[in-house]
Amino acid sequence: MLIVNAFLSSVLLLGSAATPQHVSFPTPDGGIVYADVYGHGERGVVLAHGGQFNKESWEKQAPVLVDAGFRVLAFDFRGYGRSHGPNRKPVSMASNTMC
Repeated sequence: MLIVNAFLSSVLLLGSAATPQHVSFPTPDGGIVYADVYGHGERGVVLAHGGQFNKESWEKQAPVLVDAGFRVLAFDFRGYGRSHGPNRKPVSMASNTMC
């Protein structure tokens, strides 16, 4: 829950128009979560991928949400894209949902 709160706080502070701003967040256990922030809206949307996808999977949807007035954060779960757990160890999707 702390990570989601950090994401939402960053969504309110960061952003750019159609080109994403690349950001990262340290996790309490020493991992790093990477994300892209789009737009400048006062309301925020967090996009979480599933399965074999990653944050870039949202590249077509994010601009539509920005055009609707949202600031958008698309992130990679740990173990996907550049995001990782402590010491860059492989991370299961189940452990991502526990953070």
